[in-house]
Amino acid sequence: MGGSDELGRVSNKLLTHVCRMNSCVDYFKRLGNDYIAVFRDTVGDITKRPGRACLIFLAGASATAIYASCPHESAFNAQLLSYSVDLWDTPSDLQSRPAVAHIESCLIRRSHGQLRHANLGFLHVVWRDDRPRPCALYSEICPYNYPAGGFTGPIRGLINCFLYDQPRDLPPLTALQRISHVLHNRIVDVGCLGRFWFLDAAMVDYDINAEEWAYKSPAAVPA
Repeated sequence: MGGSDELGRVSNKLLTHVCRMNSCVDYFKRLGNDYIAVFRDTVGDITKRPGRACLIFLAGASATAIYASCPHESAFNAQLLSYSVDLWDTPSDLQSRPAVAHIESCLIRRSHGQLRHANLGFLHVVWRDDRPRPCALYSEICPYNYPAGGFTGPIRGLINCFLYDQPRDLPPLTALQRISHVLHNRIVDVGCLGRFWFLDAAMVDYDINAEEWAYKSPAAVPA
């Protein structure tokens, strides 16, 4: 009796494993048939409406390229340091004053830990926080005193700036005034398509001092 019981248990286990294998095989067969049906339908739609298919493909490829080329924080730091070296190698009499002011402002805010980086997938936004990152005083990081602070995270802090930012030296701002204030005073740079646009714009003709040429007579300026 004991041998027959053991044989029965082994047979039941074997039957259970066989049933599970058959279920897995059936599942993958159905999954494969579903993918084949979707592929056939897609090919049929492409042949029926090639223009629409091309537009969808171009839109998907463009979105993928923009997402893949979105720069990150390390790229911003490397580009900022590279541009600061370019300005350092340029004689002070030839340096563009706007370029120097922009690069120095970014370097100071970076050294003070006030730059926040919010990567939105297609855009990388660099914005300025009022308080440095190492600040640990609760009076400075309290979300009720400073709801626009970046200590809630860079993306949420950026959203809070647009919602709650209120400079102390200005009267209460409306929603549109607050958005304009944030765009003009807190957004340091925007990265997209493999570059940071504000840095690149500031470094255009960085070795040409417009103030130097302003004091020269027209006859002294080369044609």
